[in-house]
Amino acid sequence: MTNPADGRPDIRVLEERHMISVLFYIRDHEGCMKSEIYRDLSRTPRFPEKLNLLESNGLIEIGSIHGRFTSISLTDRGRKVVDLLMQMQAVMAGTDT
Repeated sequence: MTNPADGRPDIRVLEERHMISVLFYIRDHEGCMKSEIYRDLSRTPRFPEKLNLLESNGLIEIGSIHGRFTSISLTDRGRKVVDLLMQMQAVMAGTDT
């Protein structure tokens, strides 16, 4: 999802179901495989599409290991977004300092 006005990545990509959970999962399991995300978060048929959306918005990198397995990592932008989401969670929980 991009901003229709300028074609740049848009925060609304995070409104899609499971997107924030996926980012947190990848943060905790850097270099995980797609199959691990599917197993642990959701088995919806749209999940590959969601990962592609996160990749096209510059939040994750999808690579291959030995041409067989697909590994997923956060980009620098993805890490910044996750850090901000964690700060927001701390504010909402009243644990921010």
